[in-house]
Amino acid sequence: MVRSGIVLGLLVVLVARDARATDPLEDYPDPDAARNLLAEGRVLLQKKRFEEACDKIEESVRLEAIVEAQLELAGCQEQIGRLASAWSGFTTVATRARATKQAALAKTASTRARRLDRRVPRLVLVVPESLATADLEVKRNGVPIDAGAWSKPILVDPGPQRVAVTAPGMQRWLVVVRAEEGATVRAELPHALVPLPPPPPAEDEDEDDAETPAAP
Repeated sequence: MVRSGIVLGLLVVLVARDARATDPLEDYPDPDAARNLLAEGRVLLQKKRFEEACDKIEESVRLEAIVEAQLELAGCQEQIGRLASAWSGFTTVATRARATKQAALAKTASTRARRLDRRVPRLVLVVPESLATADLEVKRNGVPIDAGAWSKPILVDPGPQRVAVTAPGMQRWLVVVRAEEGATVRAELPHALVPLPPPPPAEDEDEDDAETPAAP
């Protein structure tokens, strides 16, 4: 397993201002607030307060998803070790940039995603055929995983991965595995789930309603 430290230097990316042309302001609920948050996030980046910066920029992107903010968010997420989130962000920027003929931006984002790829942890959910029924639900950290992704590498952020498995009439099965930078971790699901215990027998209402005989 290859492990490398998170780069601590500040990553500043300049994006062409015409990226805004593809995102009309009227499409967003509060562009002024988004720009203010982005400005605050950049100040925090300069101070290397990366966690706070990511929160500000992420909220900015939620309000106004311009590519320059998305690129800065991905760079910020890389700084704090959210590697899968950063990779996804770079990939999204590259796709959007190619669609709007911004070749330089697309190349920058693609290069950063490619460089980051080897560091992103993978999680493989090993689901036995005996368990893979139509009504089986598998969740990772509370998010459902589509059956098409079972037994295939899933890009995840480093840290604990909580895998829960449920099915009607069965007890929930749970395991927590830890994803490490640059490594693949497997979560092997059981071959069968344990049935739920039967419900307790219903109380006899006739006995409950019966009157207690009076003492002689």
